[in-house]
Amino acid sequence: MKNGILLFLMAFLPIALSAQFPYALKGTTATFGAPDTVSGYPFPQGFPQWGTGVSCIDFNNDGLEDLTFATGTNQELYFYTNNGDGTFTKIAPLVSNTHHTKMVLWADYDNDGDKDLFVTAFQRPNTLYRNDGGGVFTDVTAMAGIPVRNDWTWGATWGDYNNDGLLDLYVCNRHNAVNSNYLYRNNGNGTFTDVTRKAGVSDGTQLTFQANFVDINNDGWLDLYLANDRLYGNTLFRNNGDGTFTDISTSSAAGITIDAMNTAAGDFNNDGFFDLYVTNTPNGGNVLLRNNGDETFSDISASAGVQGFNFFWAGNFFDIENDGDEDLYVSCMKDFTGSQNKVYVNQFVETGMEVFTEPYVNGLPGDTAQSYANAIFDFNDDGKLDIIVPNNGSDTIHLWENIVSNSNNWVKFTVEGTVSNRDGYGTRVEIWAGGKHYVRGHYCGDAYLNQNSEKIHFGIGTASMVDSVAIHWLSGITDVLTDLSPNQTYNVVENSTNPIPVNVNVVHADCHGSDGEATATPGGGVGPYTYEWTSGDMTATATSLAEGNYLVTVTDSNGDRGIGFASINNIGVITCDIAVTMSTNGVGGAADLTVTGGKAPFTYSWSNSATTEDISGLAP
Repeated sequence: MKNGILLFLMAFLPIALSAQFPYALKGTTATFGAPDTVSGYPFPQGFPQWGTGVSCIDFNNDGLEDLTFATGTNQELYFYTNNGDGTFTKIAPLVSNTHHTKMVLWADYDNDGDKDLFVTAFQRPNTLYRNDGGGVFTDVTAMAGIPVRNDWTWGATWGDYNNDGLLDLYVCNRHNAVNSNYLYRNNGNGTFTDVTRKAGVSDGTQLTFQANFVDINNDGWLDLYLANDRLYGNTLFRNNGDGTFTDISTSSAAGITIDAMNTAAGDFNNDGFFDLYVTNTPNGGNVLLRNNGDETFSDISASAGVQGFNFFWAGNFFDIENDGDEDLYVSCMKDFTGSQNKVYVNQFVETGMEVFTEPYVNGLPGDTAQSYANAIFDFNDDGKLDIIVPNNGSDTIHLWENIVSNSNNWVKFTVEGTVSNRDGYGTRVEIWAGGKHYVRGHYCGDAYLNQNSEKIHFGIGTASMVDSVAIHWLSGITDVLTDLSPNQTYNVVENSTNPIPVNVNVVHADCHGSDGEATATPGGGVGPYTYEWTSGDMTATATSLAEGNYLVTVTDSNGDRGIGFASINNIGVITCDIAVTMSTNGVGGAADLTVTGGKAPFTYSWSNSATTEDISGLAP
């Protein structure tokens, strides 16, 4: 642990991280520092119903992870910038919002390189703020096509469900008589379209707390998992890849019926498939759903030792000691005797068993606040994951610094989409290090009311090299890196590791047709080249293409490759404007037609049997 202090400048009272609580962890000693607080200063949210959320996203693009807190009624959101020296500074609100806010999510929905902000609210309108740069934000909710109404919204999640390179938004409403959930498709022009029913994901009027876009079957399309409260049963929607979803809650066994609050995803047993952790009330305990890799899940909560049997809310997967398997931190209410937040330590790397232990049965000593949300990030960029907890009422914000002491290594990645969404949300990253294989997902809102770090973190144990990395983008592009040194953060831009640049020219399809074309031209390498399109075409030009996205892999005679991308659109709907000249002599009227959209040449058929574009000599 560093010798300095960590402070929140809410009351300008620096409080040293003095007390440390070591605990035995799988044969080593790992420790978290005492929670940082400001003496006597309560978190300003008061007692909002079931807490408020926190985000750990770098909102000012300086490379340091900042903090944003939702707050209670009549209180502005709280924004803290990371100073880079282990301290944070509270700044003036970037937006004005005094609703009872629940979740704060930063996402670059317009792909312009800066983070926009979506804020959910309880019985007040949700709000979308566009980042215009220079610290200026504009409320674009209404003009973006998102209804301004008093919904009962808790969580939300961003994800590109149709793989068009644009982030879409799913909003969770917890009310069984008023609102369903909503899916808003990003149109790419600053507006959204409500496609909830068309996509088949309204989920009726369930009491949905949180949702998560997560690819449960590794097919490259984001599925959607919902946590539904009060014994309504959770919902798993499988993405069909055509803009629609199929409810597989029953067949997958993921449709558990509990008082569900959480939808965290992680690969706790390192088998390459994302598992789910759902929190619950004492009635049955929390549920760990192991992904079996065949679109089914198994409840292994009891044997894994992660049930808890209390009122739990946010639960996050993260690797506490960088040993290569994901542990759990779970927030708990303290309304009842024995209530405390939980730390579950994964034993899979050491034993090969799907079992977690509790170094502290009663949680981290001193961690007894009224907690609902929590988020995981690395605030001091030392490669060890820390925890931020926005507590309720008179309890202060808790920032737990991870001061684990071992020789384990780590690696982190930031991703930037060029064909996929700019934030790279939905990207699947897998690495090989020390003879072991690890997979992590990149999410925007998955656990209850939280947004974790956007730096994709891997603990790799004592491995001294990352042998290879595969970054799978939603576009279908894969970037591969090899022989990386550990204990560093690598920024990867989509398609940057493929050595041959590929330019693709497209001819769009006729309206409702399948006559689009795409031609790939390699900009390097040594011919001859081979071509492989996702449409099945094996030549430079792919033909008979319907509307959709297509990839081409170009390989030269040396085996080097490049990847190109084509987006085929249908020619737009035909619209007609008619300028009418009124008759002055009974037969001198005229109609001048202007056609937009479609594909020329056009044919015309007027009601008077004329077949020309413009007509004249018209009687009244």
